[in-house]
Amino acid sequence: MYHLWALEIHGGDWLGDRVFLNGPLYPYFLAGIYGVAGPSLLAAKAVQCVVGALSCVLVWALARRLFDRRVAFLAGAITAAYEMLVFYEGTLVVANVQVPLTLLSLLFVVQALERPGAGRFALAGAWVGLSVLARPNALLFAALIAGWTLVALRGEAPIARRLALVGAFAA
Repeated sequence: MYHLWALEIHGGDWLGDRVFLNGPLYPYFLAGIYGVAGPSLLAAKAVQCVVGALSCVLVWALARRLFDRRVAFLAGAITAAYEMLVFYEGTLVVANVQVPLTLLSLLFVVQALERPGAGRFALAGAWVGLSVLARPNALLFAALIAGWTLVALRGEAPIARRLALVGAFAA
């Protein structure tokens, strides 16, 4: 389904004539690959393998930021050896963009909470927004982040400032 949808987009039918059945980001991602390498399943899978390797680095970076080197190394190694992620990299499924987008979203949220600023929260919100375009149920994740922000910064910022940061995230 994603391959056929990407072929339609690659062929110039950017919007189609129906309501999107699933989040549209992944077919557009595939169409972008097809625009560079032609409609090649091998090229799509090769790019997905690179993105999968990036996911291991993102897990490492997130664990390094939240824990220590040993935990980060172990988390990255477990991610690299996790059979389902390795399997998905060889198939055309949305998990190939959803996993790294979620990890990037978390990394930006953690950075925004460490050094609160409207720009940091807006950047984190943009990544969550991309994640929602891949899988719409990720919008629930946004609600959790908003609540987390209000609670996590309660001792550091007044409620008006926290609400402004949540607003920047939502924007």
